[in-house]
Amino acid sequence: MDPSTGVKLVGSIQQTLAQGDAQCWSVLAVPDSGKQSPGRLDHDCFVRSGDIVEEFNVEVNEDSSFSSLSFSQTDKTVVAELRTVLEEYHSGS
Repeated sequence: MDPSTGVKLVGSIQQTLAQGDAQCWSVLAVPDSGKQSPGRLDHDCFVRSGDIVEEFNVEVNEDSSFSSLSFSQTDKTVVAELRTVLEEYHSGS
Protein backbone atom coordinates (compact mmCIF):
# COMPACT_ATOMS: atom_id res chain seq x y z
CA MET A 1 0.00 0.00 0.00
CA ASP A 2 1.34 3.40 -0.95
CA PRO A 3 0.95 5.48 2.24
CA SER A 4 0.66 8.74 0.33
CA THR A 5 -2.10 7.61 -2.07
CA GLY A 6 -3.69 4.54 -0.45
CA VAL A 7 -3.23 2.60 -3.71
CA LYS A 8 -2.34 -1.10 -3.41
CA LEU A 9 1.05 -1.78 -5.02
CA VAL A 10 2.77 -4.85 -6.41
CA GLY A 11 6.48 -5.00 -6.98
CA SER A 12 9.47 -6.70 -8.43
CA ILE A 13 13.14 -6.60 -7.51
CA GLN A 14 16.16 -7.04 -9.74
CA GLN A 15 19.83 -7.20 -8.78
CA THR A 16 21.88 -5.24 -11.32
CA LEU A 17 25.38 -5.62 -9.84
CA ALA A 18 26.91 -8.20 -7.52
CA GLN A 19 30.54 -7.89 -6.44
CA GLY A 20 32.36 -8.84 -3.25
CA ASP A 21 32.07 -5.37 -1.72
CA ALA A 22 29.24 -3.90 -3.81
CA GLN A 23 25.64 -4.61 -4.77
CA CYS A 24 23.07 -2.67 -6.75
CA TRP A 25 19.33 -3.36 -6.77
CA SER A 26 16.26 -1.99 -8.53
CA VAL A 27 12.80 -2.19 -6.96
CA LEU A 28 9.77 -1.48 -9.13
CA ALA A 29 6.42 -0.85 -7.44
CA VAL A 30 3.35 -0.36 -9.64
CA PRO A 31 -0.36 -0.04 -8.84
CA ASP A 32 -2.14 -3.41 -8.59
CA SER A 33 -4.67 -2.57 -11.29
CA GLY A 34 -4.33 -5.65 -13.49
CA LYS A 35 -2.74 -3.65 -16.30
CA GLN A 36 0.69 -2.16 -16.86
CA SER A 37 0.57 1.19 -15.09
CA PRO A 38 3.22 3.76 -14.26
CA GLY A 39 4.82 3.24 -10.89
CA ARG A 40 7.98 4.07 -8.99
CA LEU A 41 11.43 2.62 -9.53
CA ASP A 42 14.00 2.86 -6.74
CA HIS A 43 17.58 1.99 -7.63
CA ASP A 44 20.18 1.62 -4.88
CA CYS A 45 23.89 0.78 -4.87
CA PHE A 46 25.74 -0.21 -1.71
CA VAL A 47 29.52 -0.38 -1.30
CA ARG A 48 31.12 -1.76 1.87
CA SER A 49 34.57 -1.13 3.26
CA GLY A 50 35.17 -2.68 6.66
CA ASP A 51 32.21 -1.72 8.83
CA ILE A 52 31.21 1.30 6.71
CA VAL A 53 28.61 1.20 3.93
CA GLU A 54 28.08 3.97 1.38
CA GLU A 55 24.81 4.11 -0.54
CA PHE A 56 23.63 5.79 -3.73
CA ASN A 57 19.91 6.08 -4.57
CA VAL A 58 18.00 7.04 -7.71
CA GLU A 59 14.20 7.33 -7.74
CA VAL A 60 12.26 7.36 -10.99
CA ASN A 61 8.54 8.17 -10.94
CA GLU A 62 6.08 7.23 -13.66
CA ASP A 63 8.02 4.14 -14.77
CA SER A 64 6.25 0.88 -15.58
CA SER A 65 8.99 -1.55 -16.58
CA PHE A 66 12.52 -2.61 -15.70
CA SER A 67 13.21 -2.76 -19.44
CA SER A 68 12.69 0.98 -19.84
CA LEU A 69 15.89 1.83 -17.92
CA SER A 70 19.39 0.40 -17.78
CA PHE A 71 21.62 1.15 -14.83
CA SER A 72 24.59 -1.00 -15.92
CA GLN A 73 26.92 1.88 -16.83
CA THR A 74 25.67 4.02 -13.94
CA ASP A 75 26.31 1.14 -11.51
CA LYS A 76 29.93 0.79 -12.64
CA THR A 77 30.57 4.54 -12.35
CA VAL A 78 28.81 4.98 -9.01
CA VAL A 79 30.48 1.94 -7.43
CA ALA A 80 33.92 3.20 -8.51
CA GLU A 81 33.18 6.65 -7.04
CA LEU A 82 31.87 5.20 -3.77
CA ARG A 83 35.00 3.06 -3.46
CA THR A 84 37.14 6.18 -3.92
CA VAL A 85 35.20 8.00 -1.20
CA LEU A 86 35.66 5.08 1.19
CA GLU A 87 39.38 4.86 0.43
CA GLU A 88 39.76 8.59 1.14
CA TYR A 89 37.82 8.19 4.38
CA HIS A 90 40.03 5.33 5.53
CA SER A 91 43.24 7.17 4.62
CA GLY A 92 42.10 10.27 6.53
CA SER A 93 42.07 12.60 3.50
